[in-house]
Amino acid sequence: MNPVNNTQQSTSVKCISEGNTLFPSGKMQNFITNYSNNVNNVRTNKPSMPIAWQDFEENYHKGDLIYGLMGPRTHCTSILRPCGMLKNSAYTIDAYIAAMENQICKPLRDHKYIKTFKRLERNATEEKIDAIRQSLSRKYNSLVSFDKTVAQQYKINPYHHWKTFLSLERNTKFNTGNILAKSIYYTDCDSPLNDNFITEYLKTKCKSGLQMAMMDDKIKIHFLLDDISDTWVVYKYLESYTSSELRFAFRNRTALTGKIFFYNKGRQVAPPWEQNSTLWEEYHPKSSESNPSA
Repeated sequence: MNPVNNTQQSTSVKCISEGNTLFPSGKMQNFITNYSNNVNNVRTNKPSMPIAWQDFEENYHKGDLIYGLMGPRTHCTSILRPCGMLKNSAYTIDAYIAAMENQICKPLRDHKYIKTFKRLERNATEEKIDAIRQSLSRKYNSLVSFDKTVAQQYKINPYHHWKTFLSLERNTKFNTGNILAKSIYYTDCDSPLNDNFITEYLKTKCKSGLQMAMMDDKIKIHFLLDDISDTWVVYKYLESYTSSELRFAFRNRTALTGKIFFYNKGRQVAPPWEQNSTLWEEYHPKSSESNPSA
């Protein structure tokens, strides 16, 4: 596949720096703003599904998650919503992430936590940064009870898979306290409310739906490949959430067999690494193990 030009770049890549806004730094606001686009509870008369999307209709079940660039996802939902397929359903991982905003920010509003962080970073050296990270992670996790959150979220936002989503907090790589700790660097650890944490949190949590599908056979992933350049994904040109998600799916392709479907213009297609195997052979993961941040 040829590299995309500058015009294609603006439409085919969802930049981390501009794709989503949230939390105190403003980077999660897009998740909140687009929240109503990720949960549908509007009753409509059901028209017939367009022929081009009948593969999707056959594969999709309520509670499944849709992945892909924002534009194609928006187009997809504009087709599926009138057909009633998305009614009373959170159909992107964005909805789960947005609903957790207050819970995730809770420790960052705790004065004792902030004071502890300030005390830890005073006179910090590069050698001490690992100890600082471990302490931050432990203290963060002590302030947030994700087990209690399950019941609360099912009541407030009755999505299908809260239990599975929140169970990922027991996974070292998806644990929010660990994500916070990982985002703190020796050169910029003057505040836990920095863009590093927000970016790292989103980059990791956006892949949680894929991890959930590996854990729960009831969850299927529907990945829209429209406007995605394999070249940009493989070589990590202009990093984006969607590229990161697709590489994660590639690294875990065996575990996701039968659990992930790919589409182009509504029709089911083969995984990109089968369509363009020579190019994908050029992708070399940082390690042979699953790494949510790569």
